[in-house]
Amino acid sequence: MTELVNWSRNIQIYGMSSAKNTDDETIELQINQEPRKFRGVENNKILDEISIIQNLHPYILLGDPGAGKTTTLKRIVRKMILCDQFSEIDIFQYPIVIRLRDLPDNETLHYAIATKIGLLCHCHGSIDDVNSNQSSIGNISILIGDTIIENALPDFLDNSKALILLDGLDEVNLYKRDEIEKEIIKLSTRLNHSKVIVSCRSGGYTSSFTGFNIVEICPLTPFEIEQISKMWAEKPGDFLLCLESKPYYDLANRPLFLIQLIMIFNRCGSLPEQPSSVYKKIINFVLEEWDERRQIKRTTKYANFDAERKLDFLSAISMELTIKKKKKVFNTGDLIQSYYEIYRSFNLPKNEAIKVINEIETHNGIIFESGFDNYEFSHLSIQEYLCAYYLVRESVSQNVYRYLSEYPSPVAISVSISSDPSMWFGTLILNEQSLINTDSHQLEIFLNRLVIERPFFNPKIILGLSLLKIFFYYSPSLQSYIFKSMEKVVALDGVKESIAMCLPFYKQEKSGSEFNLEYCYLKRASSQPIAEGVLPPQGGFFPINLL
Repeated sequence: MTELVNWSRNIQIYGMSSAKNTDDETIELQINQEPRKFRGVENNKILDEISIIQNLHPYILLGDPGAGKTTTLKRIVRKMILCDQFSEIDIFQYPIVIRLRDLPDNETLHYAIATKIGLLCHCHGSIDDVNSNQSSIGNISILIGDTIIENALPDFLDNSKALILLDGLDEVNLYKRDEIEKEIIKLSTRLNHSKVIVSCRSGGYTSSFTGFNIVEICPLTPFEIEQISKMWAEKPGDFLLCLESKPYYDLANRPLFLIQLIMIFNRCGSLPEQPSSVYKKIINFVLEEWDERRQIKRTTKYANFDAERKLDFLSAISMELTIKKKKKVFNTGDLIQSYYEIYRSFNLPKNEAIKVINEIETHNGIIFESGFDNYEFSHLSIQEYLCAYYLVRESVSQNVYRYLSEYPSPVAISVSISSDPSMWFGTLILNEQSLINTDSHQLEIFLNRLVIERPFFNPKIILGLSLLKIFFYYSPSLQSYIFKSMEKVVALDGVKESIAMCLPFYKQEKSGSEFNLEYCYLKRASSQPIAEGVLPPQGGFFPINLL
């Protein structure tokens, strides 16, 4: 009990200089009775922690990486040990916690529970003699007294009314997973007055646990975001105002991501202006750092499929789904078709598309099953960032001009995350086909997303020429909304300087048009090339207030 009180007292996430008190600085999270992959659109049957304790049903507690599964178990432990009986149906007397990732390879779950509560076990032979490479870890007979452990332990647990909490089923090594699952089911079916609660990542739940209720931690609501911010942020009011103004506000619906944003704000007094820098940090965090900092090494069935390769794979499949299929919600067929397009590039087996996706879902939760035969990326902004990550490493080819006309948001993010945003933007827009094939509304989406992403433009002639081309291409009488978007783009750092570099190569003429008071007409003053390999625009209307 002392060990459990100490284990559950605090939580400490990577990046925190000191631990937080579980009782005072965490909140109870909402738990849905049906995981999203099973529930209907309007099904929101919510449970609380006490209702999970006050019945005899065993539970599988699902949640995305960083959703608060372990914290919820800690809160349950503290309710069990430190609080009075909640009601007559609150029959459990004490908790037992087993962190499944800490279970030695040569140790059964029954043995670990028995030794945790001080039951004396003996066996025929030595536990240490069990070969960890065996397909079964239960081949050795372990006894409590004269009774085999599989019979004696359930009787003891029932008589003492224990609540067994098994944390991190998804963290068990692949070769051991089947045996552990069989043990959990076998133990649970033998209990009448005790029960088991197992936590697992949503993507890691791939088996059928007979007799278990499957529940899932819900995304944070705005009210819960406010509660956590008041506990963790040094200036909660300022943090919430700043967060609400950011395009990546949706990332805050997961406790781990919200806390990461709070720590950035506490350290810097602000949040990053560039959304792409936040997406990059979050993706890196869930692909590698989160498990690494907790000393969890997840095994993969596929050679060289490490975090870096998974990032490349996710970016490639995002491009297939986002640009080619134009899907935000996709089914198994969409995934398999997209997988067929890219699997050779990653040396993956052709017929294991769903197994590969399931491994990624289990390990990091970036793609998850959102309903029956429905999959999504955890956040649309993450999907678009991953697509952009692919595009920016692909040469600026004819494909990119087509992408601009079909799905401009990832192209705008590509500009922002490229090594030279000015060159990337300039090369894209100055191509002969770029504006001809792009609907003006799609261009408006591109420009507005560019303003949101706030790329760091280095003043360059090629950037200035590309912006002049957009101004010249759209008549202010017909496409005034383009000009409004362009005024926002011009306000970005480095843009006005880039335009100023180009103006000496143009002369101002009277247009004689009705827009003469607000716009002038600029015309190339010379046929001499302005920049090597660049076809400069010949002329057109330009706002006088920007001269």
